[in-house]
Amino acid sequence: KADRIYCGPCYDAQFATRCDGCGDVFRAGMKKMEYKTRQWHEKCFVCCMCKNPIGTKSFIPKEHDIYCTKCYEDKFATKCFVCCMCKNPIGTKSFIPKEHDIYCTKCYEDKFATKCFVCCM
Repeated sequence: KADRIYCGPCYDAQFATRCDGCGDVFRAGMKKMEYKTRQWHEKCFVCCMCKNPIGTKSFIPKEHDIYCTKCYEDKFATKCFVCCMCKNPIGTKSFIPKEHDIYCTKCYEDKFATKCFVCCM
């Protein structure tokens, strides 16, 4: 590096720092956003869900992903414990989990219980 002469493109190809978002090099005068050992162009530093630029706003890192606060809360925040159908709070009442959903007893029975042929007419 120190004892050789490189044109701009060759120097960039071999030695320039690259954006973790797009892989392009950082040119002189470009803003660089940094977090821990990672770095992005300003336009590449975006929420992994909504793709909106984070800029200087608050963000939450989770593993290798970067979330804006709204998307993080939407995806990971604890929600009220409610029936997935009627949206009524379960509280201390009985409930039935099915796959990734929670049903109150009434909604579960309405949706999944076997019904009498005569009663259904």
